[in-house]
This record gives sequence, C-alpha cells and structure tokens, in this order.
Amino acid sequence: MVRSEGQEINKITVTADGQRIVGWQDGTVAARILWKDVGGVLGRWADSEELAILILLAFTGPSPRYPLVSAELVPAVTEEDLQAAIAPGNRGVVQVRAEVKTRRCTCADEVLYRVKMEAPGGTTVRGPMPRTDAQWNADHDRAENPRAEVTMEPCRNPGYRPDCLGYILEDEPYVKYLRAGRNPWHGEVYCQLCAIGIWGEQ
Repeated sequence: MVRSEGQEINKITVTADGQRIVGWQDGTVAARILWKDVGGVLGRWADSEELAILILLAFTGPSPRYPLVSAELVPAVTEEDLQAAIAPGNRGVVQVRAEVKTRRCTCADEVLYRVKMEAPGGTTVRGPMPRTDAQWNADHDRAENPRAEVTMEPCRNPGYRPDCLGYILEDEPYVKYLRAGRNPWHGEVYCQLCAIGIWGEQ
C-alpha cells in the first residue's frame, strides 16, 4: 500500500507515501472498511484520515492476520446529520446512535430463519433472525436439549431492502427502532440508507 503510486485498496486509493487517501481532502468523506476474522465480518467507519490509513495498513501488510473484505469512501454522515434526515413525524419512533461494534442491518438479508425445537415438553419457535444467529441458537438448543428435534426453517425478510449497506460499523451513525413489532428478530437496527429510506422525508 505504501510503495506504489496511487495504489487502490478495493475502492480507496492511497498516495505513494501512505500518508493520504485520494478524495479525502475535501473533508466530507469517511472510510467504510470491512474485514473477516474467525467470528465473521467486522468493520470500522473511520471519520479520520489518519485512523483510516492505520486500519488499512493493518489489513494490507506483508502478512495480514485478517483478510480485507472491502474498503470505500462514503459521505461522512454525523449523528446530527442523520437525525436531521429523519422526518419530524418519525422522530419519536427511532433513535439515532453510533455503534460500538459491527452489526447486521435489519434490512440486509432477503432470507431469514426460524429455529424450531420439538421436545417432549412442547414445541417452540424463535425468529425470524439472520442465518448466523439462527445457527448459533440451533446449536445451543441441540446441546441443551439432546432429545429434542431442532430445525432451521427459511422465511422471507419483510424488511429486506436491496440498497442496504449490509453492516452497521463501529462508530458509524445508525438508527434503532424504539417500538415493538416492526420486525420480530432482535436488534431492529438500521443502516443510514435504510433509515432514511424508511423514516426520512418522502
């Protein structure tokens, strides 16, 4: 990354000396960087150019520990910007926050899963939820109830949006839905694009 002129890291271009990111100079962008580790996909939304370069260096060195999934420049939307983009009539049902860990947006997955456990004491169904959460719950149920039959059943995500950013990254402003019932799986968190698409001025 620091040895060739204008090297492109996915969609981010870094200068030869590794000190600047091309396109950052107007001060209106942030870096959206995702990587993989054993637990899945993690990410960071960096509104500091220096921080973004440090993160990129960690994933593009001679022998990176974790593979880089994607890196791109995006508009530097603050919590105040996102709050202002929510229609006044909708501000009582959502709350703008900045995340402290990477999470999956409610609208990201077209297909969700229910976990069904049939045991001597009765049948329970949980979900819908993302596949990774469903797999964890199914494995847990099997370990806790060895006599039960545990299955994962796919179902349509009623909140799916094809333009979803997919993940809400660490420190990235997002929206949390405050009322029960809109989407039954836990979290009910929405990336900036989905939040504005659902609760913004129409």
